[in-house]
Parts: sequence; C-alpha cells; structure tokens
Amino acid sequence: MPTSATPQPVTTQPANKVTHTTHRAKQQRHGAKKNEVKSKLHEYTLQRATKSPSAEPSLGATAKTTAKAANEEQTQSDQVIALVNAERAEAGCGPVKANAQLTKAAQAYTDTMAASGHFSHVGADGSTLSSRVAAAGYHMKTVGENIAYGQPNAAAVMDAWMNSPGHRGNILNCDFQDIGVGIGFGTGTIWWTEDFGTTT
Repeated sequence: MPTSATPQPVTTQPANKVTHTTHRAKQQRHGAKKNEVKSKLHEYTLQRATKSPSAEPSLGATAKTTAKAANEEQTQSDQVIALVNAERAEAGCGPVKANAQLTKAAQAYTDTMAASGHFSHVGADGSTLSSRVAAAGYHMKTVGENIAYGQPNAAAVMDAWMNSPGHRGNILNCDFQDIGVGIGFGTGTIWWTEDFGTTT
C-alpha cells in the first residue's frame, strides 16, 4: 500500500476582500513547498490485463472499461458527499449539495495533479483555487479546497481529512452550501479533490 500524502486545505475569503485574497494567494505560492507535507510512495505495481501484440481491444470492450471507470468515480464521489454531509449534520451544519461548476473545477484539477504528480493548491501553471472555480463558471463568495492522494476509497480519504484540523474546518464550515468532488488515477495512485463554495 502506498503511504498517504497529507491532504492540504485552503480557504479563500470573500471575493470583495481583494487585498486579503491576493495576499493569501501570494503566501500560497511562496510557501507551498514549505507548508506541504509529502510522503514518499512505496513502489508498487498495478495489475493490468495483458494483451497479445496482435490483438487490439474491441470498441465495445473499450467503451465498457471507460464506462466502468466513470461509474466507479461517480460512486466514490457520491460517497464522499454523503460522508461530508453526515459529518456536517453531526456538527449542526446544513448539507452541501453537488454543484456542476465546482465538480468541473475539482475534477479538472484532480486530473491535472494525477497526470503531473504536482501536489499543491497552486497549480504548476500558477492557477489557484479562485481562478479554477471562476474559470469553471462558479460565482464565488467563499471557497475552500481539500486535496489528497494515496487513499484507496472515499471512507479512507474522509478519515484523513477529518483527522486534520484545517481539512476538518473546511468540511464543517457551516457557511458552505455547495461541493464538487474530483477523483483521478495517475502516477500509480488515486488523487482526490473536494471544492466547497458559497455563491454571491
């Protein structure tokens, strides 16, 4: 089993507090490596079905594999949201609902991290949480983000987040109304993003 990386939280203040938001973004860029806690992944091999050099998978088989992977991601995403709302209910907060724009932002960034191995709230291209959710069309008042990699399923990643004060704070922030979850597979492990938000 790979060792889990510590998930990283970030909360951006309301958009009308531009100075604070900008200052926070600069701190994230300059302090990302310092504040980031990473664990080395143990080398392990994913089992893959082998195919003969002359045999290509049929279109039907490829479509079934893609559909199965997409269904698994959706199931895990739904489980994360259910677990988030269970924790919020216990804390006296209202539920968050799945939001298409936040889901788009979370999934796109998860795919980027999984493909590149770059684990930070500031993207390798300089993108920030605020810029990513805005690009996805979410009109934010406040947003927050938790990221992680290495946890095998929704229960494991939620356990990691709930045992970290900053991530727990995002999950139990009663002001948040919306959520988007992204799940990606790359560099030999599973990557997770959950974006929270409140619209203007």
